[in-house]
Amino acid sequence: MILYQKLLFALGLVAFLIGSETQVQAQQDPQYSQYMFNPLAYNPAYAGSRDALSANVLLRRQWMGIADGPSTGTISIHTPSPNERHGFGLNYIFDQLGVTTQNFLNLAYAYRLPLGPGFLSLGLQGGLTSYRLNYAQINPRDPDPSKPDVALSALLPRAGTGIYFQSERFFAGLSVPNLIGGRYFRGNSNVTDDVAAAQEIHYFATIGGILPLGSSVQFRPSAIVKYVADSPLQVDLNTTFFFKETIGVGVGYRTADALIFMLEYRSKRLFRAGYAYDLSLSPIRAVNSGSHELMLGVDLNWGRSKFLSPRYF
Repeated sequence: MILYQKLLFALGLVAFLIGSETQVQAQQDPQYSQYMFNPLAYNPAYAGSRDALSANVLLRRQWMGIADGPSTGTISIHTPSPNERHGFGLNYIFDQLGVTTQNFLNLAYAYRLPLGPGFLSLGLQGGLTSYRLNYAQINPRDPDPSKPDVALSALLPRAGTGIYFQSERFFAGLSVPNLIGGRYFRGNSNVTDDVAAAQEIHYFATIGGILPLGSSVQFRPSAIVKYVADSPLQVDLNTTFFFKETIGVGVGYRTADALIFMLEYRSKRLFRAGYAYDLSLSPIRAVNSGSHELMLGVDLNWGRSKFLSPRYF
């Protein structure tokens, strides 16, 4: 019961932060409404935490009705070692916005320490970021001869870290997916400084749990906090009700940005699917009809005698 009280207190603190924010943070890393299904995208310490070979695919189309609005796709695969003390993962992210395209590829490792009723994991990841800025696709009304009319591309290394605690009914994590900041392009004879792009460092914190509300209903509150230097916090606060361990219905709120509606289906421990619809609350709502996100996942036990009780994160 003390654990539940701490969880509710922490979520209450997040709710206070939400109430105090009035601006929307500009994020370089993609955002997800169903972040609780895709933690490997931002925290390498999650690798191996589902006690099975786990694969997940997530597709997101943001701001429908706006041409060339953000589109994101992720594929992640991770598994624990036979003794469950190590986790290994692979994560690929494709993200496109207008004339810019980013590809992230990460290899993750987690060292898992038994701690009380769960595991405390320490994670590291390394990989590459591919960035492409296609000026050739821009057709301005009044062209600026100082700006390039070609495609610019860059390849930068990535290195990140994270910590993650998880028990059967609680999780919390802190992570920095990429500790390497820097500029994609530097000013030269063809590209001026004012068109240079930079890779900023992002910080993430997550917390959540599952609370029983009877014999056939489970309640899952969760939150994620995102921060980039010189920008305000961005917070997602979500609540989901599960019925008979199979159907989940939820609602969430993203700081001064969107109201989120979620539907989830799970087949015991094997298959899961989720859908999220974001209803814009910012001024951009006047020119878009919302955002759609689809998630599919599967867990394979690979000869293990049994799974633990149903997993909700």
